[in-house]
Amino acid sequence: MVSHDIIAQLRQDITTAEDAGDEVAAERLRADLSAAIDAADRTPDDGSAGLVSSAAVPQPGDVDAEGLATEVPGATEPPD
Repeated sequence: MVSHDIIAQLRQDITTAEDAGDEVAAERLRADLSAAIDAADRTPDDGSAGLVSSAAVPQPGDVDAEGLATEVPGATEPPD
């Protein structure tokens, strides 16, 4: 999640770079700001960003609708 503080800091840094005549840094910071704003626009305001429901991930011992044990992604069988 992108904080509004980060966006504000990037804007301040752009102004500082422009005032110092550092257009290379200002352009880089503008690109960073654009990416941060895009990320903020895609982030829900309810604090759920980045959270994955455990219901979507099979857990060891889970069973499917037919009563069969589910496979856990990435799990391997123990050696015999």
